[in-house]
Amino acid sequence: TRLTFQAGGNVGIGTTSPSEKLHVQGAVGTTNGTASLPTHTFYSDNNTGMFRAAVDTLAFSTAGSERMRITSGGSVGIGTTTGFNAVSGTETTLYIKNTNVASLYLDSTANNGNKWGIYSAAAGQLAFYDFSDGSERMRITGTGNVGIGTDDPSSGIGSTRILKVSSTGNGEVNLDHTDGGASSDIGLFSFSRNGDHLAHMKASHDGATNSAFMSFHAQSAGGSFSNAQSNERMRITSIGNVGIGTTSPTAKLQVYDDRDITSNSTNKGIRLQESTGDWLLS
Repeated sequence: TRLTFQAGGNVGIGTTSPSEKLHVQGAVGTTNGTASLPTHTFYSDNNTGMFRAAVDTLAFSTAGSERMRITSGGSVGIGTTTGFNAVSGTETTLYIKNTNVASLYLDSTANNGNKWGIYSAAAGQLAFYDFSDGSERMRITGTGNVGIGTDDPSSGIGSTRILKVSSTGNGEVNLDHTDGGASSDIGLFSFSRNGDHLAHMKASHDGATNSAFMSFHAQSAGGSFSNAQSNERMRITSIGNVGIGTTSPTAKLQVYDDRDITSNSTNKGIRLQESTGDWLLS
């Protein structure tokens, strides 16, 4: 038996028990087709459907033009037939290309109808957009600058890598340590050069979960950091005392140096300098 017609109207090819209107048991071979004449089409719409664009490559067309392609490696191209695996040539990629603005649109009807999108805002720039109220939230420029609340994360002092937070209220970068420990570090900003850690600013709990101190750390020439507590140079306590050379300032400003202070010595004590000479306080 090659072909079965059931009394109920189901047709089977390669099976004597067709469970659908057309039930084919085994592979179905067709011609490759083209974008304008795809192999698998729909009634009275023969220029819209699916076809084989190349070996192990599946393509989809509408109105006679290819719109999407899936490569043998699993990469998906929308609006493009080339350029897949553009980063290293091996990973699976979703590639969206358009002659105007390429975008990825996300609609969450379950979350108050929030609509978010990622699109190419300008040449070499990527933007994150809230379509619910028509506001751009974040932009990454072609030079790697990041703007939050602004589409122009530039600098007036010539910096080459910028994170700019702009707001009609208070702009804020929030580092939140959620463990709640009373003697742990909360967060830090780190500064390095060519992978060599040179300095950082750090906030730490000072023995109570609701208060903290700020400390400033810097590497001396030939020195190094062994951990986040190394090379502390200045501290601002939770009550507002400032200590330079000491981690326990008992006054609003306390400067400590364990070396003897002699007249005109450098790097000792507090120096007040004017054009005609120095004054040292001890």
